[in-house]
Amino acid sequence: MTTSLLLNQAQFNMKTAGGNFQQVTSFTLLAAPRMSAGSGDDPCAGATPACPTLAVYTQATDGTANQTLLLKGTAPILIHASMLRRMS
Repeated sequence: MTTSLLLNQAQFNMKTAGGNFQQVTSFTLLAAPRMSAGSGDDPCAGATPACPTLAVYTQATDGTANQTLLLKGTAPILIHASMLRRMS
């Protein structure tokens, strides 16, 4: 799978032969305050304030995804300054 972040949307592209996103009914991209430390560690669980939603996909309103899962942005810019620090 490859990913890309665009202004006001995010996109996941399936690269696995025969794979698809047809069973995905919803997907939410959050801005977590930190990276997860591993299994069972959810940095957004109980976070105050709650982790902001950056983008969403809902099959009921966006249609069934196949090879591409397109998320609609809920914020002006999907790449948050804290995410840039983690990526560098």
